[in-house]
Amino acid sequence: MAYAEKRGKGPHPWRVKYKIPGGEESQSGFETKRAALEWGRDQEAKVRAGTWTDPTAGELTVKEWIGRWQEQQDVGPRTTVNREYLFRRFIQPHWGAWPLNSITGADVSIWEKKLPAAENVSRSTAKDARALLHTILGDAAAARPPLIPYNPAVRQRNRGRRTGRRLQWTPQRAWATPLQVLLLAERAALMAGRDDEFTMLLTIAYTGMRWGETIGLESDHLLPGLINVEWQLQEITGRFHRLPPKDDSYRSTNWQPLLPVDLPPSLDALLSAQARKHAQRRCPCATGHDGQEGHDGTGRYVFLGPDGGHHRNSNYARRVFRPACDGRHPPTNGKPGRLVITDATAWPGIPIASWPEAVPGKPFAPPSGRGTPRLVNTDSTGRCPDCGHAVSLRLDGKTIAHNISTGTGTGQHCPGSGEPPAKDAPLASWLPIKEKLTPHGLRHSHKTWMAEDGIPEILAEQRLGHQVPGMRGLYAHASERMRADLTKALQARWEESLKQRATLAPHSPVPLIDHLLAQTHAGAPESTGSRDSSQISPSKTKAPIHNVG
Repeated sequence: MAYAEKRGKGPHPWRVKYKIPGGEESQSGFETKRAALEWGRDQEAKVRAGTWTDPTAGELTVKEWIGRWQEQQDVGPRTTVNREYLFRRFIQPHWGAWPLNSITGADVSIWEKKLPAAENVSRSTAKDARALLHTILGDAAAARPPLIPYNPAVRQRNRGRRTGRRLQWTPQRAWATPLQVLLLAERAALMAGRDDEFTMLLTIAYTGMRWGETIGLESDHLLPGLINVEWQLQEITGRFHRLPPKDDSYRSTNWQPLLPVDLPPSLDALLSAQARKHAQRRCPCATGHDGQEGHDGTGRYVFLGPDGGHHRNSNYARRVFRPACDGRHPPTNGKPGRLVITDATAWPGIPIASWPEAVPGKPFAPPSGRGTPRLVNTDSTGRCPDCGHAVSLRLDGKTIAHNISTGTGTGQHCPGSGEPPAKDAPLASWLPIKEKLTPHGLRHSHKTWMAEDGIPEILAEQRLGHQVPGMRGLYAHASERMRADLTKALQARWEESLKQRATLAPHSPVPLIDHLLAQTHAGAPESTGSRDSSQISPSKTKAPIHNVG
């Protein structure tokens, strides 16, 4: 309990002592005993209410507090890596030596405003840095007892330019129609030289699964007519981690709300064939390699890369997805992008070696021989600059190419340096299918399709791993009839897209797609259950010549 004592004979001789957590504190400079006692009792009331602030606690530096704060956090590995980057790059260099109680809201706002120009980053990155600082200082203010009386990084509302607030509209993420998805998946199969990419992109579009959930799909979780989404693979600092789905958004018969991802019959057949193809393969990261500990799980994944490992998001986008979607190889290593040049003998065209575009005002040396690939010049690691795989040169008279070694010992030609077509073969380039479309945009496509087909909100959101808020999510339930209507609608979309594809060309240089088109012509159901969907290489199937678009 607070008590006062007189110290000296000055105009403010009274001092009060009061109880605090773990000891006692004092304050001098009061004119009367009553004033000292009232102040001391107020401090003890704040201690009991948990709002008392130690005047000396705020002298802790931001760097010291971050060290203590990080020990209290329990977040995923990707969040940890992202936070470490923001700490190292933006927060600690500027704020590390500042005492917590010396930071003001004006200081934080000025820092955020100057950050893009000072660090050559986007406004979005600056906003992320401020958001993390807001979290750190907010926890300092919410500590018991608080280290600072308030959070100085709180953004004041209704301040600044009116056009800089909610009136800013972010661009809509691109989405695709079923026909565009089919054409994209066909091109991806041609770019990679195997039909795995065809099935994988269709899976994302017709299930709404996330990228990490798709490449992390294990054979044990692929059941007849459905998928149990219980794990995902995340690439963090070059390593793959087997983690629960984002926000624990399980869609499985083993987890509430006991709602797996239902498959239309066509996709069910494709996935069954895909799983059988990799039934005996196990990814190396499951058991550990290069001295690193492996992750849990069977290691038997439905989708694996050509080398038996997992697709890396950035590499897959650069080598397969972007060329297939945009009709152009993206710029790499300071080199300009290149058009995807194809042998147009069979529609939509088989990718061949391409060459840089002519630049106005600069001399252009066309390649020697129509469609002849240039000599493969390896980098210092002995890898192809186009596809990144190890190069094995092979001379067969006029052609110099290389093979990609795979886990099965088979090989396939790199699209960037592959075999040239016949000298008189027609050449063409691909037009874009859907600009700015991404693998995540296929997930947006799936949601859009469900909205067009009138699928109830509760099923549509839970299928994507989202939670419907409020009473709408509490009282509505996904019924068997809803699920049957959804698979029926998806199957109808697939069949219609195949018919539309057949009107463009009756055949495909991808054997799997050619098989599906043949069934469409014959009026048979699209099924690949009895087909051995083994790894393929693009072949020059005899077909009518069409313009490539």
